[in-house]
This record gives sequence, C-alpha cells and structure tokens, in this order.
Amino acid sequence: MSLKLKRNDLRGDWCKLRPVLQKLHHPGCNSSFIMNNMCYGQCMSFFIPRHFTSCAFCTPVSKNVVSVHLKCAGDLKVVKKVSIIQSCSCRPCGNQYI
Repeated sequence: MSLKLKRNDLRGDWCKLRPVLQKLHHPGCNSSFIMNNMCYGQCMSFFIPRHFTSCAFCTPVSKNVVSVHLKCAGDLKVVKKVSIIQSCSCRPCGNQYI
C-alpha cells in the first residue's frame, strides 16, 4: 500500500491549556464562579482500512482538587470538590488519564 500524503497533511500535534470561568451551582444555594482550565487542540488520528488505526486526543493529564463552599438557604453550606486541570497532552484514545 502506498500513501500519497503531502508534508502539510501531517502537521504536528498540539494540545494547549487555557483558562475558563466555571460556574458551580447546587439547588437552594448561591452559585459561585471559579477559574479552571480546559484542554483544546488537534492530535493526530488516522485509519487505514484493514491495516492500521491510530487515535489520539487532547486530554488533561494532571489536576488538583479544590473544595469550594457554596452558601445556601438557612446558613447552610455545601462543599463541592472541583478538579482543576493543571496540564494537557495528546494521548492515545480509549484511556482516562486523570
């Protein structure tokens, strides 16, 4: 089998960490906002019929967990555990990394 691909057809992977404002809510409580991160990018994937499949995706690979206290009716507080993404990378599909 021969592949007719141009050099520009095979661009390198890229996967970036970017900040995002995340809204936290719980019934009966005031909403709160927290700065988190998201992963986005383009990771190389391809399929050759009856020969080979390669799949990669941009995914978080490390995180920290923080506790966020939400104020609720009747002076109650609800604690939400939130995963804050620390780093991202192109990784093989089908696996959970954090």
